[in-house]
Amino acid sequence: MLKRLFFPRSESGFLTLVRLSLRSFFTTGGPTTSAAISYFTLISLFPAFLLVVAVGDMLVRTHERSREVVQQAVAIFPATTRHFILDNLDTMIAPPSWESIITYASIFLWAAMWSFHLLEEALDKAWNVEASRSFWTRKLTNLWIILVSTVLFLGSTTLLATIRFLRPRIVDEGWSVGELSFQILLGLSAYLLMALMVTLIYKILPNTSVCFTEALSGGLIATLIWQLANTIFVWTVPLFHYEVVYGSIWAIVVIVVWVYVSCWIILLGAHMTYHIHRFAGPPAGKSPESPSAAKADTAGPA
Repeated sequence: MLKRLFFPRSESGFLTLVRLSLRSFFTTGGPTTSAAISYFTLISLFPAFLLVVAVGDMLVRTHERSREVVQQAVAIFPATTRHFILDNLDTMIAPPSWESIITYASIFLWAAMWSFHLLEEALDKAWNVEASRSFWTRKLTNLWIILVSTVLFLGSTTLLATIRFLRPRIVDEGWSVGELSFQILLGLSAYLLMALMVTLIYKILPNTSVCFTEALSGGLIATLIWQLANTIFVWTVPLFHYEVVYGSIWAIVVIVVWVYVSCWIILLGAHMTYHIHRFAGPPAGKSPESPSAAKADTAGPA
């Protein structure tokens, strides 16, 4: 079943997919683009969290509820940096007002638009797309994907918070079948929701027609790699003693590295989506490894 999902009409293997994806990723300047995207992503993070808290405080009049949503949101970062983010947010939070909401929203939208602008260019390179969208079409597309991603992200954090809220009220503490079921449900929900968000990015952003099944394949693989990288990152961070080199700002360095690694994975998944498309439908009489296909891999956009 997985073979048919990832390679519907091809006998090409997963290792071939990884090799070709890595080659095209580096050829099209993936690491440099990842650095640029991570820069604007970092600028948008704190305004986004502050915006959630301000809007939540204004709507529900309960600071604790909006902060719980932010606590769930920062769960995407390595555990060693979450307290740093929350502590800094607490020092910056002010009584909600329309002025603060407009300020947070303006900074967030400006940085997020740049992030998705660069991401769209990178995805067009991955798909060898030469003609880009017009200025206003690109801006509207970026705004649309920002809104969709924000709704999905807030919806997923709310769902995960609800599952965590219900768990102690339904199952007893300690090891049990119910506790194990909730852990599996929590992990599977987080994985599928993030995979859906990545899939929509792969489907909508490129200026070409992308089959949903192929975008889903790339989204599932990229999310799985991200989950594994997150686990490895959490295990290895204590081994490097960042605080000895960077002092009190060591957590900022860890966040920068993690966002950069995450951008790597997202772009690599986009290249995987393109090669899954090639494997799914190679030209008649040609295999995915044909010279003409290989040239398309390494040439990049004109």
